[in-house]
Amino acid sequence: MTAQGIGAPVRRKEDRRFLTGRGNYVGDYHVPGALHLAFVRSIHAHATVSAIDASAARSMPGVVDVLTGDDLEADGVKPIPNRIAFDGSDGRPLPDLPRPALVRDTVRVVGDAVAVVVAETSDAAHDAAEAVHVDYDDRPAVVTMDQARADGAETIWQNAPGNLAYVWASGDAAATEEAFANAAHVVILDLVNNRITANPMEPRLLVVEPDATTGGLIFTLGSQAPHLLRTRLAGLIDIPESQLRIVSPDFGGGFGMRGSTPYPEDIVACWLARRLDRPVRWTGTRHEVLMTDSQARDQETRAELALDGDGRFLALRLHTKANLGAYLIGIGPALPIHLYAPLIAGIYRIGAVDLFIEGIITNTVPTAPYRGAGRPEAAYVIERLADEAAIATGIDRIEIRRRNMYRPEDLPATNVTGLTIDSGDFGAVMDRALDGAAASDFASRRAKSQAVGRYRGLGFATYIESAADGSPTSYESARLRVNPTGSATLHVGTHSHGQGHATAFVQIAADRLGLPIDAIDLAFGDTEREPYGLGTYASRSLVSAGPAIVAATDKVIDKGRHIAAHLLEADVDDVSFADGMFAVAGTNRQASFAEIAEAAYVPHNFPHDRLEPGLDETAFNKVRAATFPNGCHVAEVEIDPCTGVIALVNYVCVDDIGTVINPMIAEAQIHGAVAQGVGQALMELCHYDAETGQFQSATFLDYCMPRAGDLPMIDWSSRPVPTGTNSLGVKGVGEVGTIAAPPAVMNAILDALRPIGVTHLDMPATPDAVWRAIRDAHA
Repeated sequence: MTAQGIGAPVRRKEDRRFLTGRGNYVGDYHVPGALHLAFVRSIHAHATVSAIDASAARSMPGVVDVLTGDDLEADGVKPIPNRIAFDGSDGRPLPDLPRPALVRDTVRVVGDAVAVVVAETSDAAHDAAEAVHVDYDDRPAVVTMDQARADGAETIWQNAPGNLAYVWASGDAAATEEAFANAAHVVILDLVNNRITANPMEPRLLVVEPDATTGGLIFTLGSQAPHLLRTRLAGLIDIPESQLRIVSPDFGGGFGMRGSTPYPEDIVACWLARRLDRPVRWTGTRHEVLMTDSQARDQETRAELALDGDGRFLALRLHTKANLGAYLIGIGPALPIHLYAPLIAGIYRIGAVDLFIEGIITNTVPTAPYRGAGRPEAAYVIERLADEAAIATGIDRIEIRRRNMYRPEDLPATNVTGLTIDSGDFGAVMDRALDGAAASDFASRRAKSQAVGRYRGLGFATYIESAADGSPTSYESARLRVNPTGSATLHVGTHSHGQGHATAFVQIAADRLGLPIDAIDLAFGDTEREPYGLGTYASRSLVSAGPAIVAATDKVIDKGRHIAAHLLEADVDDVSFADGMFAVAGTNRQASFAEIAEAAYVPHNFPHDRLEPGLDETAFNKVRAATFPNGCHVAEVEIDPCTGVIALVNYVCVDDIGTVINPMIAEAQIHGAVAQGVGQALMELCHYDAETGQFQSATFLDYCMPRAGDLPMIDWSSRPVPTGTNSLGVKGVGEVGTIAAPPAVMNAILDALRPIGVTHLDMPATPDAVWRAIRDAHA
């Protein structure tokens, strides 16, 4: 490891400009003459639009026009489709339930846009939006999954009878039934994984400009996957992809909700910029985006675990109901199948599984990926079961996990759901985490809490996730463009919006080139400038783009060796490269990287007959397989029985994320993800009124998020077992905290309350919920 290379805790390069106010955000981008948009949104969760009267709004000062779904359809603009097609276990194909950009007939969730006001100022647009009168024929709202599946329930879509999108079954039902029949112990849990939303610091906003050069559009917004967004958006607004340029500068948080699926506002803004031949901009209010951003999780599960007399996990039976919301868009409908079900066994050897999942449609916002995407739900189920199994068998909760987890010598191993786990040392990770949390001394700390009338609990959770999207179509790109002076720009198809790519990615290239990291800049987010890439999500950026950076850098070095051989009058096989110098074996002849870079662009001393001028190389990395970050997180809580307030007093995490490129950045990623996972466990909830479908969490007064005071200092350490599935040995880091924190925290709370008879709580474990559980236990 060099002072700035792979493994060095280098401070983030990009922080210099952020801390000095030089960040480049969409809100800072001012386009002269831009029109402003304001959307007229449904106040009903389920209703038929019978009439829209915009006459008063059109006559207001500054208003350019008011348009509806009829105008949109007349111009051939398409709704947002589902991206993944599959047949359910009953043979029925996934129904087509697209999300319209502007609803013409039936609104299916509060906040559906039915009209858009275009005005010269933001104030004029919003004032006029309030003057648009919409007549609705209200219909019954179907809000909960029980309501949706009840006999005689209102049908939300005619092509989805019973409000059922799909049923999906997997595993071996007969083997599972036999294992349960012969089991010494059976543990059953009914679990709720609460609906949450990403709530990024910066709300969604955008600017769209007509491009006089191409006749197309320049669309500036925050997107985690600009190239994929361009591909999908171009088809919806009927524009050649070459005429749609996506520019995604800095933005304040993505977490999956700024992915490659367009939002209705994206489509409307692009359509209007073309239609009016003027720039347009839209900035969502916090109320708007809380109400309309994609939401996540929202599963109800009955989980059953069969064990033998020694505490071995024999079989797992699962019935999960997944709330998909009102529309099937993007990859949201497939998350329970492709990312939740395969991880349900965690790090454990289980003989058989019988998995049954129902995808259910309700009058709520569609669910979509959010940091973790299916993996947190899986870890929550198996780790809650593991604690309950320890209680049922009388076996220590550490020991019961150890008996069932894969050992290093077992790997690689294909688990019961078909995932091939290549590497890890799960027992060592768990031991280090528990040692770091001083678990052996917990009894004395519990006694001290009891002495002052408080309940104390220690909980932990192991986890494993499949990262990097190891599908046959997953890849990433990198281009290294070296300047004649020896500095370079690294262009990537991923996007950096808090992950520290401008440092970690540059460290990879700088390490191989022997350059200081300040000699290399990172470029991303512009579809006209960067090579095509799939973007940043699913903990994939380093796993997929990192090897592409290695390959592009190695191409530059190889070409440099040929140029050096010409300049140093040597055979190319005798030229080596190390520490920024090209050298001829057995001689003192050498040339620096900067000298070779200059020679690559100087025409008078270059081997034109054998090489093209320049030092500019692109590489694509095909992701060979998914990676499996894993770890163990330990939470300790203290509860005030008078108020139900939970203090998270200690949090220790040990993670195997493979090779660590920059430990400072890795730790920061884990801290942020842990905060979000703790938020889900203790306070976050998207709440809808069960009768009307009104969204009741549309402000920060009603949607509670963790603050600094809610978290202790997080103790993190790395216990890496590098993977062999990529050239860097990296596994991914961005989501591990949201996966491990909810079960660790909930297990700690129940450990604190179980002595007084509280055996079950659902997330979020708010003070009110905890206080009621304590009261009921004492009743």
